[in-house]
Amino acid sequence: MLSRNFLSQFVRFGFLKAFILVIGISCYTFSFGQSDSIAIQKKEIILSGRTQGLMPFLKYGPGIDRLGGAKMTYLDTAIVLQIVDSLRNDYIVRLSRNHRAFIPKENVKLLSDIRKPDYYLTSSWNVSGDEKQDYVTIGLDERLPYQSIQLIDPSRIVVDIYGATGNTNWITQLKSAKEIKNVYHEQLEDDLFRVTIELKHAQLWGYSIKYKKNIDLSMTDRLLMLRETNPDLLISIHNNSASNPNVKGVSTYYRYIGFKPLSVAVLDRLLELGLNDFGNIGSFNFSLNGPTEYPNCLVEGAFLSNEADEKQIMDRSFQMKVAKKIRKGIIDWVRKAK
Repeated sequence: MLSRNFLSQFVRFGFLKAFILVIGISCYTFSFGQSDSIAIQKKEIILSGRTQGLMPFLKYGPGIDRLGGAKMTYLDTAIVLQIVDSLRNDYIVRLSRNHRAFIPKENVKLLSDIRKPDYYLTSSWNVSGDEKQDYVTIGLDERLPYQSIQLIDPSRIVVDIYGATGNTNWITQLKSAKEIKNVYHEQLEDDLFRVTIELKHAQLWGYSIKYKKNIDLSMTDRLLMLRETNPDLLISIHNNSASNPNVKGVSTYYRYIGFKPLSVAVLDRLLELGLNDFGNIGSFNFSLNGPTEYPNCLVEGAFLSNEADEKQIMDRSFQMKVAKKIRKGIIDWVRKAK
């Protein structure tokens, strides 16, 4: 469900997808010189861990005074860490190839032996807002450590995501975001990804950074879940997008000809809302249109990329109207089927 409008100057970051644990092994490299002597170089031992407890934090170093060690940042829970050493009450963690930090041992849960993938990739972004705050949501393969920096003249929030490699192909920014002016990214190093958020006003009112729960299910997982549920029918609801901002309207989709009547009945009702007719599309090769065990229909409510459609999508009363029209379309279809 998309949020409505307005915001105060808060920014939250969400990161999605599965968790992957990280671990290395201890080994030695042997090299032979002209004198046939053996030089033994011990490679870095890497263990894996995740943050735990209330308000875990990273430190620049092991120093301690009455205010505690100099903190880099507070972190969310269950963030993956690569542990390379130990010093008194701290673990030393490798954030990226060229960056390290310290973290109290009580804030780390050590994990079992699972290999680190070659890359942790970013994916698409979404920038939106509601009556309280703005949100920047970034797709990411894993819960990785991060650090934020506040800049002024002009006012910006900069977030470095350690261990991430850019694979972002688009950023969707909705007009419901009121305080965010621009968002962009750069790959500072092979495994250091920087996010920059430009703000419209000089005063920074505050922001928080956290990970969303992993809600991204593969299509196979969704289909298996539906098979266990054994539904009578399936309506899959989405909002559309296009590179051309003038494209707008509502549409429904089916794959099998026997399920076309359901998609037509739903579209007929949705068109009563005054939306453009983007069509009834058949032979649609989308995974959730694939099951034959129950009638199914995909609904594209309107276009987020069109300004007029977006305003309606963001309106809660319009969302309720869409739901009611879909319900009436289902009732129409059932009555005709009888």
